[in-house]
Amino acid sequence: MRFAPVALACAALLTATLAGCAPASPAVVTTSKPASRASYRIATSSWPCAEHDSQRTSRTTAVVSSTPPARRWSLGQASDSEPAIGPRGTLLLSVPDSGLWAVDGGTGRVRWKTGIESDSVAAAFENGDVVISSAVGALLGQQAVVTMVDSSGRKIWQSRIGRQASRSDGGSLVVGSPAIGDDGTIYVAVGNQGLFALDPADGRVLWTFASTHNLADPTLGQDGTIYELDDSVGLVALKADGSVRWRVKSDAWFVTPPVVGPDGTIYLQEPSALRAVAPDGRDRWQLKLDIQGALGIGRDGTVYAPDPGNRLSAVSPKGKVRWVVKHGSHAALVDGKGHIVIQDGGSLYVFKADGSELWHKDVGEETSAMPVVGPDGTIYVGDGTSPASLNAWGGVPK
Repeated sequence: MRFAPVALACAALLTATLAGCAPASPAVVTTSKPASRASYRIATSSWPCAEHDSQRTSRTTAVVSSTPPARRWSLGQASDSEPAIGPRGTLLLSVPDSGLWAVDGGTGRVRWKTGIESDSVAAAFENGDVVISSAVGALLGQQAVVTMVDSSGRKIWQSRIGRQASRSDGGSLVVGSPAIGDDGTIYVAVGNQGLFALDPADGRVLWTFASTHNLADPTLGQDGTIYELDDSVGLVALKADGSVRWRVKSDAWFVTPPVVGPDGTIYLQEPSALRAVAPDGRDRWQLKLDIQGALGIGRDGTVYAPDPGNRLSAVSPKGKVRWVVKHGSHAALVDGKGHIVIQDGGSLYVFKADGSELWHKDVGEETSAMPVVGPDGTIYVGDGTSPASLNAWGGVPK
């Protein structure tokens, strides 16, 4: 996911109120095929979707090197955005003006390309299928599209969702990165239109949760609750059928989705504050803290909160600051040993769980995208130098 600020037009505020916030529209169910969805599950790879998983924890089981790595390969004319990683270590990269690329994680060789242009991060299924969301069309207004391809890049299905963007939207849409539920259901947020749940077997819309506001990428709790951040309504918790469980008012920035900790706590980035909300919607705590970017969540529930160009803070599940290092970033990644990986300026930094530095390495021009980790510990990170490139840091190739 990209975390650079985006100027977006906002629709008029809803007028009805409930517990201090405007209620979002109810779900609209069009079809349901639970039997066909049961065979789909998210890939058990080292980085199958945006922010690693549907809880958005940015935590992987893969372990980075304990010493500064060497550059393994560089793929030019590509993209400096966050890739997903398929079940066989294939990188799935959205390349501007080119489409979705599948790249061999070991060699950097491009295996296949599609013409599906997107600003979102793809999501990989265990069977090798890949789902990507995008916006198509321009002259009469864009429309959101979700596409499933197989492990060779062949299109399985394509589903247009929602309506074409209107003039009041500026004719363009913000389409988020897909999240995948335990039963394979695909969730995609479309700004000023709503959250859509799709059947992975054929792309049919199972239900729609309508909204006239900007939406964050959806986040899923361990119990299947869907958390959606509406930049006017606040945080909305949805049941598996799209009906509302609860909602709380929040002015959290929709560009950074909610994150769910191991105990079910939902973390929100509000202006100059980190807010913790219990799974039942009650507040747990709020900590005054400047943050902006992808949070990392340790296995013990520690929250690693980045602030670009400023600092990285480690916060306990009780809301107490454990340590601060003066290295800022757009994203904090946690590996299988609890090491924290960030990109500050043109350098990668790796810290131990106690905040001490393990190593750092110059890797090129900074980007706002998340570095990701391959199954062998290779770190894939973009270089924002024009033209952008993707680089693999993990030692000498075999």
